[in-house]
Amino acid sequence: MENRDLRYEILEKEIFRVAKRELSKLPKKLEYHNTDHYEDVINVASRIATSEGIESRSNEFNLLKTAALLHDIGLLFTYKDHEEKGGLFAKSLLPIYEYSPEEIETISGMILSTKLPQSPKTKLEGIICDADLDNLGREDFFEKGELVRKELENYGIKMSDEQWFTNTHNLIKNHVYHTASQRALRDEGKERNIKKLIEILDSLKISVR
Repeated sequence: MENRDLRYEILEKEIFRVAKRELSKLPKKLEYHNTDHYEDVINVASRIATSEGIESRSNEFNLLKTAALLHDIGLLFTYKDHEEKGGLFAKSLLPIYEYSPEEIETISGMILSTKLPQSPKTKLEGIICDADLDNLGREDFFEKGELVRKELENYGIKMSDEQWFTNTHNLIKNHVYHTASQRALRDEGKERNIKKLIEILDSLKISVR
């Protein structure tokens, strides 16, 4: 088990080193999906896993953290369908760090499950999906949303206030957390954010369906 923990620790250091270097070279800035987001998802996934009864020294925990580390790495190569690219990258990289084919398939499945609309099929996939959208129920929801909006504009996807807040409302209204612990922690915050979105839409004279 100690070897498994060391395996992840070595990988994490290398991924953060390479990602920071490559992010600085991108012609278009990733305002949101950067190493701050990697770290956030790793920490939240770890918290949810513990709440869901996954032992922090278990191999499942290690695989979850590995997927959280790599879930947006595909953005270094492409913006569209980056989850697929991230899964392929994981399959080419992780054998070097002595992850087994079975472990790599599990990790790749977690990465792919984070694509919107989320489609988790296992407990671990549900946890990483919840971690990736943890901010939907947090107080920094609107702050993080502005970073996403700026990032999209950097990549040529510009939206009016009407489009942005309508799309955001539809996303959060139709979203469901997949783990009991995350629902208990974040559903109330999600409802507060939905109410604020409705107030914004009302001020823009946009009816909510």
